[in-house]
Amino acid sequence: TWVKVAKEAPEASLRQTIEPIAELAGRASAHCGLHADLRRYLKLMFDLAAKALANYQAIKQELGALDFAGGTVVHVNAGIAAIVTAIMLGKRRDYKGHALPPHNITYVVIGAAMLWVGWFGFNAGSGLAADGLAANALMVTHIAAAAAALTWALLDWFIDKRPTIIGISTGAVAGLVAITPAAGFVGVGGAIIIGIAVSVICFVMVAYVKPKLGYDDSLDAFGVHGVGGIIGAILTGILANPFIQSSYSGAIYGNFHQLWIQLLAVGATIIFSGVGTFIIFKITDKLVGIRAIDKHEAI
Repeated sequence: TWVKVAKEAPEASLRQTIEPIAELAGRASAHCGLHADLRRYLKLMFDLAAKALANYQAIKQELGALDFAGGTVVHVNAGIAAIVTAIMLGKRRDYKGHALPPHNITYVVIGAAMLWVGWFGFNAGSGLAADGLAANALMVTHIAAAAAALTWALLDWFIDKRPTIIGISTGAVAGLVAITPAAGFVGVGGAIIIGIAVSVICFVMVAYVKPKLGYDDSLDAFGVHGVGGIIGAILTGILANPFIQSSYSGAIYGNFHQLWIQLLAVGATIIFSGVGTFIIFKITDKLVGIRAIDKHEAI
């Protein structure tokens, strides 16, 4: 029944996920003593998110875009929202234009490991069945993450003369992000290509582009998730293998139309998320304010 509802009424399945979160947010805000108007605003934002995502999913399916586990609606969407927010919010008062090392590397590794294992359920479960397609999604998820982690380590080794566990963890996450839309459409070879490509491009974004442009993206939500999601969505249109699902193929198998559809879907997501984030930021800033005052930020 859930599968039938998810396919026929995507807004209903999204609401099943979002409503408990909205309820929890409302209770937490009430517990913290937030004004009733703010609680109603939070509920409105969740309702709008459910409606917008449902409509976007329907449009994407109508176009024929390939996105097995939500690379565009999750990672590209979140990454663009992050960069818009980072630019509008401005830099931290003590930001010096370069990455600040995490205070607890052990926790970084634990978090990356939990993400890696959790992503198996995220990607393999998106087929809504325990079958060969789910097994393939799990396998290519692991391979892409491993290829990306190794590539990032090699880049650190060649450029900075030593690999780092932070770099390996970041590379693994980039690989997981990029394989998300492609997990049900590519094989082992495609997963390796995606892992290597996304690691190189995200490394350049994090190590060179961000310092050059000067935006303050503290956890590289744009440089890894946003860019990684874009790379994964585009490469899905290139590497989709009809051996995995006979109904779908990419540019390397002669279907250049699919690549165009993927580019269109990515572009639509960037515009949708960028404009929506700008509007929500302005409204929220007017209602409750977003930037911490200097006194609090100095703590």
